[in-house]
Amino acid sequence: MMLIHNAALADEIFALNAIYGDGTVTATFSNSDHTTISLRLFDLSYSFLLHIANTYPRSTPRVLGIDDLMQSTRVEARQNVMYFQACIVAAKHPDGVCFFDAIEQFDPIFTMQRAHYLNIEHGLDPEKEENEERLAMLRQLVDKAALGSPPPPSSATESNPSSDIVGCAVCMEPFFRIDTATLKCQHSYCHDCLADGIKFGFTERSELKCCGKSIPNHIVRDFAGFDEAWLKFYFAYLRERHSPNPIYCPYFKCNAFIPQVCMEGEKAKCPVCKKQLCVACKDKEHRVLPIVQPYGGKDGGLQSYGLYLWDPILLSLWQDKLPVWHF
Repeated sequence: MMLIHNAALADEIFALNAIYGDGTVTATFSNSDHTTISLRLFDLSYSFLLHIANTYPRSTPRVLGIDDLMQSTRVEARQNVMYFQACIVAAKHPDGVCFFDAIEQFDPIFTMQRAHYLNIEHGLDPEKEENEERLAMLRQLVDKAALGSPPPPSSATESNPSSDIVGCAVCMEPFFRIDTATLKCQHSYCHDCLADGIKFGFTERSELKCCGKSIPNHIVRDFAGFDEAWLKFYFAYLRERHSPNPIYCPYFKCNAFIPQVCMEGEKAKCPVCKKQLCVACKDKEHRVLPIVQPYGGKDGGLQSYGLYLWDPILLSLWQDKLPVWHF
């Protein structure tokens, strides 16, 4: 058995193993500065790794992560790390041990999260009431963690355990950073404000932007909560909006946007009505006279008269003198 230099922590580890079962908490390192422990909760397939300074219980333990590299890449695992850290901060009292209270606070949150992700894995939409209850529980945890947050670190080597609580740029409500869309400009958006902003911009033929930059597509896909059919439609709208010289189908009752992938040289095919059109003049398909040097230079010798080879009358007059091609 490893010698734990912090007597209060040693007693707490003994009590936790007696309550939750042997092996729930294991000390992995201990010296006169700090102790690291491995904490396995409920039916999780991984353990939380924690750093506990020897000033504990005056100081707040930090959750370093989990002991499973593959699991650590999953959103659910990263959320559990953040939520458990928040439970520790919320349960922490001056000069009092906190792990039992933190575990008891984390239990219902973990249960709700597990049910939420099981529904997603099985292709089921979470019940509205259950989802609202889950979100309300997380909002309460954010508020408790914000109130129990220790003062800012006094040096670069220290860290604030609740520093991942951020305010939404729109509603200003506090959220865990992992539950928000955080942009490169460091502004964060909660799920509802992001979705509402995107939908409002779309209905106004505009676009939600932050600090003059468009919201990246992967953030819209991952955080806004839209289904695939709506996302496909919205991303097509963005391609149209960001196109410097958009081309639209000229045929009656179509007028669809022609994306770059539908163009090949001077011709294009409408992705909606499937008809051919001319990219150069943005009109229906037609016979085209190539501009060749042997017949008067680049403009066929007609530019000085204000005439161009695209003129339909000239096409009929010159078609026996210049080679033509079709789409």
